[in-house]
Amino acid sequence: MIFLVLHEDKIGQTLLLPLDLNDIIPSDHICHYVAKLVDCYDFSEIHEKFIGTAGGKAYSRRMLLRLILLATIEGYKSSRDIEKQARLNTPYMWICGFDSPTYRTLINFKNDYEDLISDMLAIILEDAKNEGLLKLGVIALDGTIEKANASNRNTVTDEILELARNLINESIIQDKEDDETYGEEKVGEEVSPNLPLKKKIKKVVEASQKKAKEEKKEIEEIKADELNLGFKFSPYEMQQIEKAYNQIDLIKKQRERSKDPKLKEKPIIISLSDPDSRFMKNKKGHIELSYNIQNITDCDSGIIIRSSLEQDPTDHYQAKKQLEKLMQNPNINIDQAKILMDTGYNTEEAIKFFYEEGLDVYIPNKKQASENKNKKLGKYAKANFQYNYEKNHYICPQGHILPHKNSYNENKKVYYTNKCKNCPNKKQCTPKSNYRIIIHYGTKYQDLMAQKMENEENKEIYKKRANSERSFAYMKYTLGWTSMAAKDKVKNQTDLDLITLAHNIKLTHNHKLKKNQHQNKENTPKIKTTNTPENQIFKNSMQKLACT
Repeated sequence: MIFLVLHEDKIGQTLLLPLDLNDIIPSDHICHYVAKLVDCYDFSEIHEKFIGTAGGKAYSRRMLLRLILLATIEGYKSSRDIEKQARLNTPYMWICGFDSPTYRTLINFKNDYEDLISDMLAIILEDAKNEGLLKLGVIALDGTIEKANASNRNTVTDEILELARNLINESIIQDKEDDETYGEEKVGEEVSPNLPLKKKIKKVVEASQKKAKEEKKEIEEIKADELNLGFKFSPYEMQQIEKAYNQIDLIKKQRERSKDPKLKEKPIIISLSDPDSRFMKNKKGHIELSYNIQNITDCDSGIIIRSSLEQDPTDHYQAKKQLEKLMQNPNINIDQAKILMDTGYNTEEAIKFFYEEGLDVYIPNKKQASENKNKKLGKYAKANFQYNYEKNHYICPQGHILPHKNSYNENKKVYYTNKCKNCPNKKQCTPKSNYRIIIHYGTKYQDLMAQKMENEENKEIYKKRANSERSFAYMKYTLGWTSMAAKDKVKNQTDLDLITLAHNIKLTHNHKLKKNQHQNKENTPKIKTTNTPENQIFKNSMQKLACT
C-alpha cells in the first residue's frame, strides 16, 4: 500500500507574529543591491522642500526611485503595471515599505526628477569601478535608430506650418478681444473639438488660400479675422505648433553640414506628434520618425558609460560631440583608453579632433569595414586595389602601379595608368573604358587612420567592438524597448537613462554574485582522502562493477 503525505492547505492561516519580508526574499535578490545603491544618494535637499507644505504627505523620493529602478530592471514599462507590482509582488512590497504609490505619482516623479535619475548613473559607474568591473581599457561608441512615438502621416511642411502659425497667432489675439467684448459662450458653429491638429492647420491654410484667390491678394495679406474658421486651438495644440516651428532652424543647421546639395532643396517636414523626432532610415530600410541613440560602452565589461538621445539621422557628426561630453566628466578618464568606432564616424573633422586631443581611436574606412565583415567582392573591385600611403599610389590586382594624376580638392584624388590598354584582363577590370580610374576619398588624417587600421594587432583590438552591441540587444530584446513611449525628447532621454541604469545595475550585481561565489568556494575547506587499504579495496570493487 502506498501512502501519500500531503502538506496541509493553510490558506487563511493567521500569523501570531508580524511577517518579515526579509525572511521570504532571497539574500542575493537584486532588490537588495538596488536599495543599497539608492542609499548612496543624499536626498536631504530634495526632502527639505516638502517640509511645512500644505496637503497630504508626499511619498519618499528615495522609495519611488528604488521602485522605478527595480521595475525597469525587470522589464516593467507601464506605470500602471509598476503600481500593481507594488501591491502584489513581495520584493516590490519590501522595497516600498508596504506603501502603494499610484501610477500618476510615478509618472510625475519621472517628469520632475530627470537630473536625479541621471545622477544615479555616476553612482553605479563608481561602484562598478570599485568592484574592478569597469576598467576603461577599451571602449566603443556605437549608435542605433529607435522609432519615435509619432506617425509618419501626422506631419506638415515648414511653409504650411509657418503660414498657419502666423494666422493662428492673429486669430488668438482676435479671440481674446472678442471674449472680452462678448463673453466666452459658443456660437454654435464650432467644428468638433476632436478634429486632429493637422486637419485644423490644413483648414486654416486652405481658407487663407481660398480667400486670397477670391480677393486676388497675396496669402500674407490675408488677416485672421477674415477667415470663418469655426474652431479654436487649445493651449496644448498651440504649444505643439510653437515647438514644431522652433525645430525648423535646427533642421536647417543640420542640413547645412551635409555635402549633398539636393538635401538643402528638399522641403522640411516636421512631425506634429513629436516635433523633436526626425525622419531616419533604420536597418530594415524603412524611413520613419525616429531618434538616434548613442552609447559609449566599456568593451570588457559591457557597462554603458554614457547614453544619449540625438536627432542626427546618421553618426557622421556624433564622434566629436560624444567624446567631448565624456571628457567633461571628471570621474571618467579616457586618456589611456582605446576607443573603437565603426566607419559611420569616419569623417575629416572627427579624426582631426582625435589626433589633436591625443586620443587612441580605431576607425576603419569602408574598404576595411567590408574586409571585417568578410563580404565577397569581385577580383577587380576597388577594395582589392592596394593603396601605398608612403608613395601615394595604388597597386592593382595584377601588380601594376596606378600613380596619382590629379586632385579635385584635398578630399578627392585621381589615380590611373596607361598600362590598362595592353592588360590581358582589361575586359574584366574596365570593359567600358581604356583606363581603370581609382578615385581616392580621404584627407591626411583619414589616410593616417586607414594606415593604422592595416596593422594586424590593431585589427585584433578592433574585434572587441562587437561587445558594445550587447547593450542594444539588452534594450531591444530583453527589455522590449523597441520604440519610444513619450512624445518629447527630454522624457525619452529620462527613459533611456533608466534603461542604462538597469543594464549597468544588472551587470554589476551579477559580477558581485560571481565574485562572492568564487570567494566562498576558495574558503571552503577541501576534504583530503587517505589511500588506506580499505579505500583501495572499495575503489577496485567499484571499477569492477563499472566494467560489468
